[in-house]
Amino acid sequence: MLWGMVGSGVYLYYIIGFAALVLVSVRLMPTPGRLAGQEKEEVSQISYGAFIRKYSQLMIIVGAMVLIYFCHMLVNTYFAKVIGNFLGPDAASVTGAVESIQGTTIFIQAMVELPAMFLFAKVLERFDVNKILVFSLVMFVVKFALTLVCGSAPMLYAISVLQMFSYALFLPATVYFANKYVEGADRNKGQ
Repeated sequence: MLWGMVGSGVYLYYIIGFAALVLVSVRLMPTPGRLAGQEKEEVSQISYGAFIRKYSQLMIIVGAMVLIYFCHMLVNTYFAKVIGNFLGPDAASVTGAVESIQGTTIFIQAMVELPAMFLFAKVLERFDVNKILVFSLVMFVVKFALTLVCGSAPMLYAISVLQMFSYALFLPATVYFANKYVEGADRNKGQ
């Protein structure tokens, strides 16, 4: 609403104001050791170099995770181009055509992520975290490949459901994976 009244110049002030609000919120957060009734947890002061040497076997997994996030970021960055490719130049130039499909797709992804993340503890009771992590990485690759060959909005919506088996499982699995293979004092750095 403000954008329409004042123009795009308000965007810079919005970002500055929002960043200041986040900074104040972060500064007001309690330090973990200062919470009432909470025991102080031992935290390692190990450097990143020493951490990498100590957990060198995990760096292969970390490398795979970085590559998956890189692909995830690229697909999300150029999502409008993917949609524009199957709409064609005439339909893609219609105001709101690409944005409508993009918004619906992101909405579907967000809606299927939530149940999978909330039910992750139940999934973990049945499957080992290593298998969940590998499965989610495979589903990422399948999702990326299908997105690249996507030919219509309904197909893109169907592909979006794969978010439930890729990102929604991958994110909590990485935390549980770090908890499983990294010593207690190093877990903050490992996660």
